[in-house]
Amino acid sequence: MAKKVSKFFRIGVEGDTCDGRIISSNDIQEMAGIV
Repeated sequence: MAKKVSKFFRIGVEGDTCDGRIISSNDIQEMAGIV
């Protein structure tokens, strides 16, 4: 039986990062090409 493969994966979440940056929901939408 073939395993289903998803093309979606998490690249990040909104909020503070471990190196001091802040990721906004707008940044995530731009990375995804939605905006």
